[in-house]
Amino acid sequence: MPMKKKSKRQKPKLYIFPAKVRISSDLEFMKKLNKKWKKEYDEWRIKRKMLEKILGKGTLIIGARAKDGVVLASDRKVIRGGESEYEDKIRVFNITHEGGPIIFAAAGYLGVTEDFLEFFQQSLEENVRQGEIGSLISVKFLAEDILKDFEERYAPRLEEYPIEFIFGGLNQLDRGEARLYIIGPRGYGEKIRFFQAIGHGSRYVRTVAKFLLDREKLSSLSVEEVSQRIYTCIKWIADDVDDYVGGEPQIIVLKDNDPKVFSVNVEREKCEKFIDGIKKKLRDFSFGEI
Repeated sequence: MPMKKKSKRQKPKLYIFPAKVRISSDLEFMKKLNKKWKKEYDEWRIKRKMLEKILGKGTLIIGARAKDGVVLASDRKVIRGGESEYEDKIRVFNITHEGGPIIFAAAGYLGVTEDFLEFFQQSLEENVRQGEIGSLISVKFLAEDILKDFEERYAPRLEEYPIEFIFGGLNQLDRGEARLYIIGPRGYGEKIRFFQAIGHGSRYVRTVAKFLLDREKLSSLSVEEVSQRIYTCIKWIADDVDDYVGGEPQIIVLKDNDPKVFSVNVEREKCEKFIDGIKKKLRDFSFGEI
């Protein structure tokens, strides 16, 4: 009987990739384009890292006109070196011997805004000493020009406008109507007739402000009543909406024909109770009730 041949055990086939993998011509073309733009891409990555460190996100500033004066308010949260800190953002100083007060606050890139506010204050005081400035409108012109120069320096580097700015005072510096102005991109300023919000939290506060700071209602409210409403707006955004906004709101009041700055005592518990009541109604809301 013939012996059976032993079957050879088949070795598993190894799939070896070739040393060079063929890439489609479209992908090759894209790689060539990427090499061309590599320098720009590396610069963009470095710039983005830098911006993440210096970006002053923690800001919400609100200015409003009441029936008897103006209110300027801000949160107190700032981001320095990646850490949260709390400090006053509204600056106040007098530029005449009679006590002509100027109140101002800026939102944007923290390092740029701090340098701007310091330079603005020094320039303003020097111009007042030299008799160049005698009314609030002259202060507006100076603020516009200084902001334009700062943006010419920093906007190309940061690829956006770095500062927004609200300031106020009496029309004739030591007497007259209290006014607020907002100075925005390219050093353009306009009078705040009702209310204006700037900073990181402004995108959220506008919805709330449409109800609490209604244009028709503002003209009949005192600065104390408007302060209560602004406090409520900032507190709501800080506690429940925007993590970059925080701290106990700072509120400064300037009344018509009164060259003094007031700090309003807000009824905090009343405001917080109002916020909690609205939130509870929203949580319990049912479309079946309509």
